[in-house]
Amino acid sequence: MAWNFNIDEAPRDEKIIVSTKCGKVTVSRYLPSEKRWEMLGKDEQPISWQPWPEWSGFKEEVSGGQVSQG
Repeated sequence: MAWNFNIDEAPRDEKIIVSTKCGKVTVSRYLPSEKRWEMLGKDEQPISWQPWPEWSGFKEEVSGGQVSQG
């Protein structure tokens, strides 16, 4: 996936991956009631974003401490 540097295009209603000016990369989502991005300060904006990846045919279940894929 490529980074998108147009933050206005970032979806506000789903989880995304963002990068910050200090070089950190994190999962985030927009918090409309606080008018900010999760994991970022109120006055901080991500500099780029990527959609959260969709994994087709992948299911992860945790049972008794064991992870199975199927």
